Amino acid sequence: MLTAIFAPLLAPHDPTQQFRDALLVPPVWQEGGRAGFLLGTDAVGRDMLSRLIYGSQYSLFIGIVVVAIALTGGVIIGLVAGFFGGWVDTVIMRVMDVILAFPSLLLALVLVAVLGPGLTNAMIAIAIVYQPHFARLTRAAVMGEKEREYVSAARVAGAGNLRLMFKTILPNCLAP
Repeated sequence: MLTAIFAPLLAPHDPTQQFRDALLVPPVWQEGGRAGFLLGTDAVGRDMLSRLIYGSQYSLFIGIVVVAIALTGGVIIGLVAGFFGGWVDTVIMRVMDVILAFPSLLLALVLVAVLGPGLTNAMIAIAIVYQPHFARLTRAAVMGEKEREYVSAARVAGAGNLRLMFKTILPNCLAP
């Protein structure tokens, strides 16, 4: 993570800069390697170490976005399933079970094939694969909290379903 944050300070070269006199230079420990290019260069003379360091920024960004999408969607789905129960809970949890039944990588590849190529679609596909984990955890916490006395008191005081879900129950379910 620190490498991604401090990439401009750590990278020896600009990742897009081409060194036309250094095409396909091997790593420094191999014969023909240069000290200026520790991991060598690619076919157009770009420093591989610099590209690797700057690439960590994309990896960190993708990881944060995927977890944020999966967390947000999973918490909302789990909150709805746990709060309403009955047939809503059954339908939502069976869909989550179907998603969990498939191997993660295979399901993500199928989703990317359906959605189309692209980084955004890949992030959405991976988030959908991870969403059931958050949904099941949230549902379990909500089912335990919705029977508490403070929820009954809020309901008697006239709180609607949205207020009960997001203002009363959800804050108390954030610990898990």
